Amino acid sequence: MANTKSALKRIKQNNLKRLQKKVYFKYTRTLIKNLKSNKKDIKNKRNKLSSIIDRLVNKKIIHKNKSNRLKSKLLKTLILEIKKKIII
Repeated sequence: MANTKSALKRIKQNNLKRLQKKVYFKYTRTLIKNLKSNKKDIKNKRNKLSSIIDRLVNKKIIHKNKSNRLKSKLLKTLILEIKKKIII
């Protein structure tokens, strides 16, 4: 356990930050799952999700490379859905 006031304060701040980051990332994961399950209006949802992912990078919640991977996957799903609609 920390001995100084500043160390105690730092522990509290770190715990709070960890919870905030967890909430943001959970929200994003839920949106991704919803996008994959519900295919209606997929283009607008993808755009919204991309902007949210960019915000997470700016807040340093996720790494830049991870955001690029997530957006790439989303784009691939979008392309697949468009191809399915064209074929059907």
